[in-house]
Amino acid sequence: MGRLRDLRDVVLEILESLLRYLPFYSTWIWKGRRGLDALRRDNCEVVLRLWPPLAFVSDPEANYQLGLLYASGRCVDQDMAKAEELMLKAASWEHRAAIGWFKCRASAGDANAQFLLAQLEFYGLTRLSIFRLRSARRAEQLLQSACKQGHADALALWGLWNFGGYEQHRRRLARFLLNRRWSARLIFLLPPMNQAKAMSLLEESVRLGSLSGMICLAEFYEKGFDLPPNPAKAFHLMKEAAQRGDAYAQLGLAQYYWDGVGTEVDREQARRWFDAAKAKITKDMGCNAHRHLVWRLMEGVGCEPDLVQAYYWALVTERRFPRQVTQSDKRKLRKKMTKEQIREAERLLERDDLAA
Repeated sequence: MGRLRDLRDVVLEILESLLRYLPFYSTWIWKGRRGLDALRRDNCEVVLRLWPPLAFVSDPEANYQLGLLYASGRCVDQDMAKAEELMLKAASWEHRAAIGWFKCRASAGDANAQFLLAQLEFYGLTRLSIFRLRSARRAEQLLQSACKQGHADALALWGLWNFGGYEQHRRRLARFLLNRRWSARLIFLLPPMNQAKAMSLLEESVRLGSLSGMICLAEFYEKGFDLPPNPAKAFHLMKEAAQRGDAYAQLGLAQYYWDGVGTEVDREQARRWFDAAKAKITKDMGCNAHRHLVWRLMEGVGCEPDLVQAYYWALVTERRFPRQVTQSDKRKLRKKMTKEQIREAERLLERDDLAA
């Protein structure tokens, strides 16, 4: 019986290799379903060979199924942090079962689930859907509940919200007012700006050890907004978050050293921190971090502008996250580049393929 199953797996692999080039081919139909079949047979080796590559390219179902494995401890060691990370990837693609998993945990009083579910609600708001006008209010309730339990990252996000919502979303909504009358209603979802309360909440989140709170508070002290800026304090906070391994903080610290914000200009230190962040992002971080890296290489923020490397990482990002990447990044880059620079970046990608 075992030999027949092995033979069937070989036949399915051959069939998959033949169907790969057809337009209706779906990796989840073949590898995902084969993984489910192997899980029913308790064949963990096949499951862990098939699903992680799908999860890496942000297949929602693969992320959900792997999240269940990490939550239950089946086939892998139980790891709720990893389970939440995978479930969040699936939920960001509106995977109903993954969203339901967060709702169940949030209703049971799990502070981290409440915080992550609030992030999903904010994500719904940023997409400017008129059918999601209540998402901000639901997010507020979830954040307040998580804050009462002392969740550090929830305090940081609640602080940003009291700063007047995400400022970039406010600007985006204002642009939409020119041609979409209904979007004016969305402006009223954003609370009035309360910088004092925002600073208080961010300082509390930093006291509890939130890295995202450190980064946001550093940006507040750098820019000042309605208060006098304090670049030295901004540099201290950003450096502390960078030393604790946060890739975004490492990029921010590289920019501070590059431009001399709160410290003397030190291009060598800037390159060192930028390279540390780049290694972390390209190894195990998601699509947004990859696109952030492309933008910094393209504009020369915290590093020398390098269009070839920017285009190369745009191609890598497109390959790793095909469902999330738009073509706008590539189009902006191609307008600035010569044909020889584009060919050089493509050769770098081909070299990686040969090395693999």
